[in-house]
Amino acid sequence: MAKLFKLLPLSATGSEYDVVFNPKDLPDAAVNSVLEVYHPDTLKSRLLVQVQVLRDDVQQPKDTISLSSNLVKIFSMKTHKDVYVRVVSPTDVAITLIEVCSLINSNFYHMNKRVIMS
Repeated sequence: MAKLFKLLPLSATGSEYDVVFNPKDLPDAAVNSVLEVYHPDTLKSRLLVQVQVLRDDVQQPKDTISLSSNLVKIFSMKTHKDVYVRVVSPTDVAITLIEVCSLINSNFYHMNKRVIMS
């Protein structure tokens, strides 16, 4: 089940991790867990991030999650806004090399088709 958090940015030099949160706010999370993060108003675009470390001494306000500023920028996340966060099974979101190759080939096919038709 997804839980509502406030999204805060991590400074580029402030942390070596992609995601920081208080483990008490998300007790189902463990090291190597995969978190799905998304804004309530953009259900199509969801970010998957792996938990690299859990620290009880983290100075994080209650019900907030911080993502690296690079991830925030790349995935057009809105900081200081609400996001849903839920722990997902890695097997549910795993993608195989064959699937990646299939996606790449499909994109090249459609791109090539557009170039030829124009």
